[in-house]
Amino acid sequence: ISCSDKGRNPRMPSRRLLDKLALHSQKATLTAANTLEDWRKDPRTVGVAQKGMSWIVLTTVPIEYCARVPLCIAVVLLLSLPYALYLIGILATSGALGAIPPYSHYRFTCLEHRNGSSCSSPGIATFGFQRMGEKTKGERSLGQTFPCDASDLLRGQFQVEGASMSLSLPQKAGAAYSMMYLVTNGGEGSEGGDAVRFVLEGTDDPSAPEPWAVVGGSRSIKYYGASIVTDGPAETPMGRGERFTIDSRFGTLHWGLFVFLDAAFMAAVVAAGVVAWRGRAVAFKKVVVCAWVAKGVFAGALFLLLLAEEHGAGGPYDYSLHAGGSAAAWTAGGVLIYRHEYLFDWGFAFVGATDLAFQAHLYQTLVGRPLHTQPAAGSLKTLCCFVWMCVLPYSAALRILMMRRAVSNLTPGKAMYEEAWKAVVYTQDKELKRLARLVAETSRAIGGGGGLRQRCPDVVVKRRRSSLLRIPRRKFSISSSCDGSMRGPTAVDNCNHGNGNGNG
Repeated sequence: ISCSDKGRNPRMPSRRLLDKLALHSQKATLTAANTLEDWRKDPRTVGVAQKGMSWIVLTTVPIEYCARVPLCIAVVLLLSLPYALYLIGILATSGALGAIPPYSHYRFTCLEHRNGSSCSSPGIATFGFQRMGEKTKGERSLGQTFPCDASDLLRGQFQVEGASMSLSLPQKAGAAYSMMYLVTNGGEGSEGGDAVRFVLEGTDDPSAPEPWAVVGGSRSIKYYGASIVTDGPAETPMGRGERFTIDSRFGTLHWGLFVFLDAAFMAAVVAAGVVAWRGRAVAFKKVVVCAWVAKGVFAGALFLLLLAEEHGAGGPYDYSLHAGGSAAAWTAGGVLIYRHEYLFDWGFAFVGATDLAFQAHLYQTLVGRPLHTQPAAGSLKTLCCFVWMCVLPYSAALRILMMRRAVSNLTPGKAMYEEAWKAVVYTQDKELKRLARLVAETSRAIGGGGGLRQRCPDVVVKRRRSSLLRIPRRKFSISSSCDGSMRGPTAVDNCNHGNGNGNG
């Protein structure tokens, strides 16, 4: 329906035409002057009760209607707010994630030499720790900070025992270490004895029965807000007496992929829930859909940056493939919901299933075993995927239940109609049979072969003009060029013969 005047912006409806449309709507629905406007603002003002979840799943704009149901808004806030606060908390403590905690004693243990022989020595010359921009008391950092050797290790004592090398400090350090460095053996021809798989442990009391805590290893992986230490092979250099660093901290791109994207999206959902609680349903839908598509777009940008970083490092491309798959899934789901909002449950289930599949693939690739509930950040992401996937079966079951309920509600009325019809058939049996016979003859004459369509090909039905101020009466005049060969009631009724000779 076009509600625009000539010469005006086609997107700006004319006030006169809108008033006319409202007037006709009031006449058609037999409502008072301001009833439709009040109903639009708040359906409860005219006695229309607020509906539940069935009102959402049976409409073509379920996301918008979701904001009109208080229970649904409460569920959205209850699920999204704790997860958003958890992710924001991880962002706030990002500097400590992946760092080496302070202990009084550290132990480096070799697990495998380069030549595959049993570990009879540590396989390194020494090891130590570094901090970013370490400074003395009262000194300020200006400009960019770089890794510096930790000064509290200068008074430490090393001791070698079999395949282990221990470091004892006079006192426990006051701050965590950012990274660990190793120095290879200096002897020529000792490349085969280099440690390629190892573990670093720490404790404050070596004589205590509690086991040493694992604080580092030959390899670490970044996975959903957690740095997981593994005993995978390290890239130990071949140079003699060469120093190399193992950094387990999260990089900027990994923070963006695993924490920032989900935190920003959940914060947008919380903001949309607050807006919906204030009665702005349309704004709720716009915020949710925009946040959905924006997450897919930013994931695509991270995919390109991670791909360039991993390509420069010579692979592997685990994180870039994960980012690319997430970007494709979220973008496709956002477009589906934007174009076909009534398929919202399919969009939710699609994104939840694809995110779960990408998460399981990444965990299998990095850790080497099937998806597990540890760490906690990854398990919360898995739970979130399952919640998204449950939207589809829940909405489908609710639709089936509502349809069955509607059919059951129609059953008493149908039974009453059948009883009334039986009475009509009993009292007006002859008239009904005559009507059925007349309908059958008319149908054969109009649609059958050799009937009216062939003998009266020039039947023209004209509608008489009627004034717009009066209720239009559908009067018809029929002109025909029949040859008079038709006889019987059919010819009289359909061709309107006056004298039977074709001059009707």
